[in-house]
Amino acid sequence: MQVLILTSGSGNWEGIYINGELHDEGHTLGDGDSRLYLMKVAEGFNFKVKDITVDEVTDEDDSYLYKMGRFPKLLEDLPDGNTYIGDL
Repeated sequence: MQVLILTSGSGNWEGIYINGELHDEGHTLGDGDSRLYLMKVAEGFNFKVKDITVDEVTDEDDSYLYKMGRFPKLLEDLPDGNTYIGDL
């Protein structure tokens, strides 16, 4: 299981990718209760804390987020999407 939480450069937008597919995004995942949110998602997708990687988007991906207003459905569709796959 590969779980990646990406944050925008300013930290005001987050997205969670599970196996390369966007599961959720917003200003704050879980409406500010990140621990409970992650516990529920982990239970639903059967992953553990050790499976989670947290990263900040590259400058190019930050520009994409600003322009598009959201993360793409597939991680690989970010301009630098393959950069994060190596981290998983």
